[in-house]
Amino acid sequence: MDQVKTSIENGVLTVTVPKAEVKKPGVKPIQITGKPTLPTNFEVTWAKLKSAICAIFLKQPDSCDLEKLYQAVSDLCIYKMAGNLYQRIEMECEADISTALQSLVGQSPDLVIFLSLVERYWQDLCD
Repeated sequence: MDQVKTSIENGVLTVTVPKAEVKKPGVKPIQITGKPTLPTNFEVTWAKLKSAICAIFLKQPDSCDLEKLYQAVSDLCIYKMAGNLYQRIEMECEADISTALQSLVGQSPDLVIFLSLVERYWQDLCD
């Protein structure tokens, strides 16, 4: 390692300090634990996802681990089943929302009150 050097010339003190060694941050590659596996039965996986969706709309805890649900969706998407999955999720959400809205119909003949009930339902769903 170089040392600090000093010199005096014409009454001027000069100090030379060696450059500090700079470490560049390294980028570690992403480690993939294994090839994603296609669920043996799409319907079994869908049943778990559907149960989770229903639990969300009912504001109840679901027995399935969120990480497992995420991994199941990820695996289906990797195996090009995202379109089918999206359609099913959309249909399930529409059915749950439609059921909730039907329960609001007839509660009041006043449209302003009906819209406030819809808004309250929506806000409750978003919380």
